Amino acid sequence: MTKNSIPFLHTFLSRFPGSYRKTILLVIFNLALLVNLSACNLPNQTSPSPSDDLMASIVASTLQALTGTIEFSGTGLSTPTATGLSQVASQTPDDQAPTLTPTSSKGKVTGLVCYLDITSTDMVVYFQNTTNNQVSEVPVTVSNYQVPYTTELEPGTYKAYAWTLDFSIGGTYSVCGTDSTCNDATPKPFTIDAGQTIENIDICDWSHGPFDVPYPPGFQPESKFGIISGGIFGYPYGGLPQQTIVAFNKETGYWFWIGTVAGQSYFTLTDLPAGTYQVVAYDSSGHAGGTSVDVIVKGGQTANADLNNWTGSFPPNPLE
Repeated sequence: MTKNSIPFLHTFLSRFPGSYRKTILLVIFNLALLVNLSACNLPNQTSPSPSDDLMASIVASTLQALTGTIEFSGTGLSTPTATGLSQVASQTPDDQAPTLTPTSSKGKVTGLVCYLDITSTDMVVYFQNTTNNQVSEVPVTVSNYQVPYTTELEPGTYKAYAWTLDFSIGGTYSVCGTDSTCNDATPKPFTIDAGQTIENIDICDWSHGPFDVPYPPGFQPESKFGIISGGIFGYPYGGLPQQTIVAFNKETGYWFWIGTVAGQSYFTLTDLPAGTYQVVAYDSSGHAGGTSVDVIVKGGQTANADLNNWTGSFPPNPLE
């Protein structure tokens, strides 16, 4: 070993942890000894190499120094892997590591929300779990008669329905769907599992009255519904007979009714969704009389309606 090789050796050894430097020095020393012994016979190319005993001693001391420091494992022709060396194993870069997509614990529901009007209408879609009555709400704005929606739900069985913000009219995902000839107002339940996607859950049946459409749990009707109360005046056909009083909601097409007894000159209609109404009285002879102006119903309030117009034009009795 020359003088000039010492700085190089110092630099070389500095790359390894301190626990390995002594071992590496011992290996270098033994290799240098082997080279020196071989050099002694350089003039004679055919001279035998150092004795087998000496070679065995050098190899044995080298292996002993390495024992417990560097181990190799491998089977057959596989590439050996080193253990015991710090910072040897390579790692896959983050941008090349495989991405695992966790399985969703929810299911996905898609469909349409339909409405009767082309103008923009805000409403809320409710997905109510039939087991625990928990509700997921999806606000939507329907424009030009329909709007698509997508939402995620916990696994379970649900019924789906929608209401305008004032609860004046509601629609459902029903047995009938958009079939106008169907008379089954039953909301159609559907079941969804984790990771499943269900399509065509269309809330498009608006053909039934408000009491056929569920209200969300906790809904307080008294805060949303109003009352129409009034008298029956000027009946021109004799004594006041038994009559049917009908309130037509002019915005939704829903209608509500009560009956009176002969001689009864007053009436009260309760639990009316907010909106604009025409109120009409019908007798059994086909006569009709009603209000002269529309009646505005507001939630939690009572509107007055006097039935005193017996010559106007009124809708036919919907109960006949």
